[in-house]
Amino acid sequence: MPDYSKGQIYSVRFYHNDKMIYIGSTTQPLAVRLGGHKRNTNCSLYQYIQEYHNGNFQCCYIELLEYYECSNRQELNKKEGEIIRKYKADKNYMVININIAGRTANEWYHDNVKMYKEYKMQHPEEFEINQYLHEGDEPALEYIKKTKAYRKEYYQKHKQAKKQELLA
Repeated sequence: MPDYSKGQIYSVRFYHNDKMIYIGSTTQPLAVRLGGHKRNTNCSLYQYIQEYHNGNFQCCYIELLEYYECSNRQELNKKEGEIIRKYKADKNYMVININIAGRTANEWYHDNVKMYKEYKMQHPEEFEINQYLHEGDEPALEYIKKTKAYRKEYYQKHKQAKKQELLA
């Protein structure tokens, strides 16, 4: 069981550009946590290093931002999310984190309302899905598959735009 009284907020920075940053939180020693990033293929840090540094974690270092004593994972995630938002708001930094820790679905919507409305305007049929759903309704199932494909394509474009932003 993790000891949340030993919570830490950390950053991973890059030797070639210390304004490129990843923010995380842990109760583990920082070296152990960095090792975890090397194995977590779903992490945006792992993906960034695979794509732009050929998977070589020698390009970066981990440093403690602050100790944060708390009582559970939710509190630690919330603090991590606050720090991520702070760095994202500072135009001097490029934050690699795709997800903001501790963010609720409602907060995600408010943070992405422009993108969400744009998507909704481009694919209004997806938001009328409830009127088509009937058990065993083949057209509805086909419709769901089609809208999922649209959604996947849209988010791939959004991901590509994020990559271009990171390269700029």
